[in-house]
Amino acid sequence: MAAVDPYSPCPCGSQEKYKWCCHKAEDWALRAERLIRSEQFDQALKVIDEGLAGKAKGAFWLLMQKAIVHERRDEPEPAREAVNAILHARPDHLGALAHRVQSTLMAEGPEPAAADLQAALTAMKPEDRPKFAGVFRMVGVMLVRSGSIPAGIAHLEIGTAADAEDDPIAQPALRSLMTDPGVSAWLKNPYDLMTTPPGLDPEAHKRFEAALQAADEALWGQAAAGFETLSADGVAEADRNLGLCRLWMADDTGAIAAFRRYAKFTGPTAEAVDLEALCQQIEPIGDDDLIEHVRLTWPLNNRDALIQALKNAEQNDRTIVSEGAGVLDPDDPEAEEVEAFTLLDRPRPEARTGMTPSEMARVVGRAIIGQESVMLDGFDVGKQFDDFREQFITLAAENIPPAQPRTDVLEKVARVSLAMRTEWAVPEGLDPEETRRIQREEQARVIREVWPETPLPGLGGRTPRQAIKDGNAQIPLRASFCQLDAGRVNPNLDLPALRAELGIPGEPTPDPATVDIERTHLARLFRIPTAQLSDDRLWTLFLRSRSFGQHRALEQAAQALVNRPNLLEAKAPTERYAVFGDLANLTATRSDFAAALAWIEQARRDEPAAHRAANAPRWDFLALRIQARNEPPEQWVPELAVILDRYREDRTASQTVVSNLLDMGLMQMVPHPDQPDQVMLDSRPLMSLISRYGPRVTTASGALGVSASRPSIWTPGGSSGTGGGAGVWTPDAPASSGQGGERKIILPGQ
Repeated sequence: MAAVDPYSPCPCGSQEKYKWCCHKAEDWALRAERLIRSEQFDQALKVIDEGLAGKAKGAFWLLMQKAIVHERRDEPEPAREAVNAILHARPDHLGALAHRVQSTLMAEGPEPAAADLQAALTAMKPEDRPKFAGVFRMVGVMLVRSGSIPAGIAHLEIGTAADAEDDPIAQPALRSLMTDPGVSAWLKNPYDLMTTPPGLDPEAHKRFEAALQAADEALWGQAAAGFETLSADGVAEADRNLGLCRLWMADDTGAIAAFRRYAKFTGPTAEAVDLEALCQQIEPIGDDDLIEHVRLTWPLNNRDALIQALKNAEQNDRTIVSEGAGVLDPDDPEAEEVEAFTLLDRPRPEARTGMTPSEMARVVGRAIIGQESVMLDGFDVGKQFDDFREQFITLAAENIPPAQPRTDVLEKVARVSLAMRTEWAVPEGLDPEETRRIQREEQARVIREVWPETPLPGLGGRTPRQAIKDGNAQIPLRASFCQLDAGRVNPNLDLPALRAELGIPGEPTPDPATVDIERTHLARLFRIPTAQLSDDRLWTLFLRSRSFGQHRALEQAAQALVNRPNLLEAKAPTERYAVFGDLANLTATRSDFAAALAWIEQARRDEPAAHRAANAPRWDFLALRIQARNEPPEQWVPELAVILDRYREDRTASQTVVSNLLDMGLMQMVPHPDQPDQVMLDSRPLMSLISRYGPRVTTASGALGVSASRPSIWTPGGSSGTGGGAGVWTPDAPASSGQGGERKIILPGQ
């Protein structure tokens, strides 16, 4: 009897029925499979070659196995030859095409794999392309990880749209990208292809339509080839579409060239500025614009004496700050323990009110003392680095040998990002609000004084002032300033005044009556005047800003919504909560915690009666989480205990409570030890926190006055008379399992 159903898909991945594909290879293939599983690769190859030389000559199943064996043996060339043999015989073999993309992904990276994916799509039948959704997702995830954000998003969108079933990696990765405010608006903006322009001759019109059709089917390579011929014919719109197709294939160099040709045609429009900003963000930085982060390593003559010398310097001239003991690599369980010290450019000042940024001591590098060697980390920026090295050598004295240290380059950092960055050693005891004030002042100073004098790659290595003087870089200058302006809120910085001082043209303000909010570039949403929008359009702006993590536009829209109470009252409780909750969180990100809590208080005070019960646990946890960002655990953990007790019998609050505890890391989903396909809730982090910081007051009835002396989590089946409490429970845990415990802290509805 055959081991494989004759009418099932062939194991080789051809999508053909086994009976008409590789059934002749079954004997050798099954033997080889057993040998591969036991890692007897030499014997597996002998069996495979025997079959290929006999009755199963050219069998795809055996060739795929041969490729797998060679890959396991780290022999990429013969593995590639085996796959190519399949594709030579059958160019649309889905299994071989997918395997080639995956092999390229692992061996060469996601960018070459994206090109192979395009070749595979061209080779296969159109009806088979949806079957490659998983390949799109796989390549998309790796593109994102490598930093090719626009291409990664494009691949993930195709992969998730073509396959409706939930994906544990791709869909969350896509959602995370889109909502992450740290991902540039220019990188994740949804760019649409331009439609066929009017006035083309019939033949060019047909070619433009064909290229659009190919792009619509994710055949970006084929579409790019079509748009390229139209670009050569002088069709400017083709350049923009060509740039997008190249962008989605992770061909950044080709995309930049096409976008900049298009900008020359359009002139200094808002669209040209946004495409130039995109180009500046994806353009590779040349070596001349990179600064090396280096590590100098000396062997140690006397470890204890060197540590003591550094500590003496910390006490005496205050140009060193001890960071204490730790491990060099926290992810390595065998990493050696080290002592770390920060070296400063001047003595660390005493804390006082009214300090200015110029008084602060700046970090110039770090010394890391291992067991047998000392490492000195810093940025190689000429004289500053030389002075830093000599400062350390003088301090170390005879505790290190006089020989030259070993030099390693840890990374290379863009010169402009280093110029715009300030790292201080904050004076001990300085009030946190004073620290934030000084940081705002320094940020404003850097933008006003440093940025205009810093050479920028996007300006051809010129400073903004030089480019302004030359008078031939309006689009790049506006694009550079837009990136500076994006999302920035600093009361110490007047960016419009700086723009006017430098002579950089301003950006247009969208007409609130006609602006298409759904199609407006993400980086320009904050420029829409919210006060003049209709209710529906204001809500659309709020939702779009929220979906794409555009916090500046989101805050403006939310503030405008708060001024329209009738509109908010008509919304669902969760929608009204989202508006005030976003305002509170965004205010807290600026460390204005009192104002953040004031938003919550206003929301609760003015809340419609019909919303109060549903939103109460949400407000409680939001206020708690904002407190937790600014207060030590001994101040907010007792409040957590009160909240848990407040909703102990409220089943409708269960989801809100548990989701917040999970988000805060106080409960965790862990694999079930006996049922690997299920998970269970681990509340031990919560129990440990309350045990350490929670107050010790209970009522006579055993319920919480503020907290309980012994934290336990009541769960289904839990008994109030049961002691202990393991902190891990499952929905079917029996009362006698010991997973209940005293009813002191209760998850609502459980």
